[in-house]
Amino acid sequence: MLCQLASKATRKFHRPSTRIQETMNGVLDRIAGAERQEILSEPENFAEAQRRAA
Repeated sequence: MLCQLASKATRKFHRPSTRIQETMNGVLDRIAGAERQEILSEPENFAEAQRRAA
């Protein structure tokens, strides 16, 4: 689930003029600094991601 979240966020935040590695590092920093409830604020997406992962 962490990998799915990080890859989706990286695609949303990436800017063509920057390296993808820098974008991903920024995304992982945001995830690390966030509260769990902020990240999983959409329960229907969370349930769907769990269902797909199973």
